[in-house]
Amino acid sequence: MGRHLASLESFEIGATLSIEYVLDNNQKILVGGTSRYRVRRPDRLRIDLSTDVLDRVFQYDGKDLVVTAPKEKYFARLAARPTVRETLAWAAQTFGIEVPLADLFDWAAADPPEAEIREGFLVGKSHVGGVECDHWAFREADADWEIWIRTGDAPLPLKLSIINTADSALPRYDAVLSWPETGDFPDAIFIEPPVPDAKRIDFLPLAPPPGPRR
Repeated sequence: MGRHLASLESFEIGATLSIEYVLDNNQKILVGGTSRYRVRRPDRLRIDLSTDVLDRVFQYDGKDLVVTAPKEKYFARLAARPTVRETLAWAAQTFGIEVPLADLFDWAAADPPEAEIREGFLVGKSHVGGVECDHWAFREADADWEIWIRTGDAPLPLKLSIINTADSALPRYDAVLSWPETGDFPDAIFIEPPVPDAKRIDFLPLAPPPGPRR
């Protein structure tokens, strides 16, 4: 799967999302949504994310990462890293900007994070949307996750399910994926502000972890 993902230079992903949020009283609330990825390697990305609770647009043009809240009409612009994968990892680590399906870019890299997997096994054959898949289950330090990979010559992931085992409430994230056949994307979708008259704001970096007491 990773080798096939790495071979895709310009592609689109559609996703139907189900995300569990845990309230202060440990009650789980299920939030639905959709996302649309348009990617041109190595340095172009646009994500249109719409859920029951928020809408966001992420644009990366090889130089800047722009995050827009279209309904609230504000945006933030950050000087980014040279590639899509580096930018997503840097944004998450530095500013806490998490985007759905960012892990797919790790598995499409030359050095996928295989060492993080502690256990894994083939569950068996399954179907997603009528398409035959191999259903795999894996375990990492802070997550149990499953992936359904289309069988045949184009082993694309068609479904992903992740349980956050670092949280005692064990919230789950599910995504069902589609891969439309699309051609090249114009540069404008990666750099044009999606909302006119939006107000610019700043992202604050995450606070560093506390150091040792002296």
